[in-house]
Amino acid sequence: MIKTLFALSLLLSAIVNPAPGEAANANIVIDGIFADWDRVPLAYEFLHVASTDEPPLVTHVWASSNRDRLALRFQLSSEVLLQGTSQLALHIDTDKDVNTGSEIDGFGADFSWFFSEREGRIRVMGAPLRISQSDIGLRQAPVISAEEFEVSLDRQISLAGEPFLPGSHISFSLHEFRDDELVSSTGRIDLELSAMEPEPPKIGTMEKEPGHLRVLTYNVLYDGCFERPLPFRRIMDALEPDIISLQELYKHSTQETLEWVQRVLPDSDWHAAGFGQGVILSKYPVLEWGPIGTQRRGAWAILEIPDGKMAVLNPHPPCCGNDAGRQEEYDAMAAWIRDARASGKLDEETAVVVAGDANLVGDSQQLDTLLNGAIVDTATHGPVAAPDGDGTSLADANPYHLSGTEAYTWRDDSSEFSPGKLDYIVYSDSVLGVSNAFILWTPDLPEAVLRETRLEADDTKLASDHLPVVADFYFRAAASSR
Repeated sequence: MIKTLFALSLLLSAIVNPAPGEAANANIVIDGIFADWDRVPLAYEFLHVASTDEPPLVTHVWASSNRDRLALRFQLSSEVLLQGTSQLALHIDTDKDVNTGSEIDGFGADFSWFFSEREGRIRVMGAPLRISQSDIGLRQAPVISAEEFEVSLDRQISLAGEPFLPGSHISFSLHEFRDDELVSSTGRIDLELSAMEPEPPKIGTMEKEPGHLRVLTYNVLYDGCFERPLPFRRIMDALEPDIISLQELYKHSTQETLEWVQRVLPDSDWHAAGFGQGVILSKYPVLEWGPIGTQRRGAWAILEIPDGKMAVLNPHPPCCGNDAGRQEEYDAMAAWIRDARASGKLDEETAVVVAGDANLVGDSQQLDTLLNGAIVDTATHGPVAAPDGDGTSLADANPYHLSGTEAYTWRDDSSEFSPGKLDYIVYSDSVLGVSNAFILWTPDLPEAVLRETRLEADDTKLASDHLPVVADFYFRAAASSR
């Protein structure tokens, strides 16, 4: 059956050359949302010949390019973790010469990227050279398991002294492997590369509306605000947050962190609640607080805000391959919100904001639990319950870099993992509205903005591998009565 499927996938591959124009040259932001692909034509589609046929993993492919980047979108027949369980490989003929690469699907593949192995190979003088995600400026989203992904590569880089994608045409294919055996292929897909310049970034504003409430979540990377104080001081001074969720404070107490923020932002009287390595700092009084999750790695706090009450949860569940431990934390957090709603601790008008390092890098079920209260282990944590006071889901503030061209919140160019969205701010949108949300990445800021904010270009690179994530909120009821 597998051999038949592979043959059919080769036979029925739809090979499309997008004509030059706006549709094929979209400025794609790798955010896992896909709305900006609407005008990009389909490059490949697997055609079912019988209802009993099991489809290959890759069923649809779109391709887009501009002068700087090549972007691909692909839909799959089953949910996978792209950087973990996908067993997918991307092969590209970068120079339109079958003699300079490995013969694959009728073209000479000079470049191959193996998503599960998180590494690539390029042929230089006939010999393979290993490359990393940072070598090719790789972006991938989402970084949780899914049935649809988008990726992009930097066309302007050089590898081993040679331009990566120097020509106006490439051929590529996507292969599915199982136990190192080829299972299916899209077959050869041809693409004319665009020379169109990308749209210049429109730098968003860091300004906060008067009377609105700024929430900041920031993983400071091993007590970074104490160990590397100068960039953190400049970042805090520029952002002027009202509520701060900090993670990875392993060596400093909640009291020490409170004293730190009082020194850095002395114009307000600050309050603190903390547990484990997570601390919540607030300009507003803390009415009640406690640990969050079964592993007690973070804290919750109920704050007295002039326009109403707000419950802030600062999670930091375990990272990486620990899906079970991460799901346990999200189950416990969803149960806490449900029980707090039921007991009256959080009434319908109490805002809920979850702001923390969510470490969502595995099973998509964890995001479902965070947003929808979809508890998995109901035997331990009780029934599923929607977390917003009106019986609906929480909303994602969904911030972007101020340049508008990126959506990642974590980046480590020395890591085998590509940059991704790990840090979240989600909230009860029945009570709160968002007036501004952004991710601060100082290397992208123009000189004029750096001067105005007294930031330095390398501040966020030096401070942490996570980026500051910001959302400005207003209480809907208070706003409508003004």
